[in-house]
Amino acid sequence: MNVVQVSARTTGWECADRLPGQLSPQPGERWLDRIEASLAPGLVTSSSFSSGKSWDLQAGARFDILPRTRKLVPFVRLFGEWGDVGRREASAGISTSQSLVLELKYRRDEMILGGDRRDVFLTGSLFF
Repeated sequence: MNVVQVSARTTGWECADRLPGQLSPQPGERWLDRIEASLAPGLVTSSSFSSGKSWDLQAGARFDILPRTRKLVPFVRLFGEWGDVGRREASAGISTSQSLVLELKYRRDEMILGGDRRDVFLTGSLFF
């Protein structure tokens, strides 16, 4: 699938703007500062799943339950993709001051082959 996308995201989405020893660039003092999000609308130019051009939308949000200055920061995250491919994710996890993220995810994905298109899995990521 080929997609032309325009995306907007906050600086801490998926730890993309992390610094050494710091997963998120700004710790934030208010609850609103602990929300990270992404929005990416797009146009599918070619795909083996559809015969013509169509649209695609990816969106997600994460809320850090405690301030990011703590050694352990629990969070919840939602993500979805709509269009030719449908995918939904809901997860909860913790991030540590050592740049380790543990996340329990539930995923419903149309791209999973078989009768049951749902997954539950635990992921661990070390960012450096």
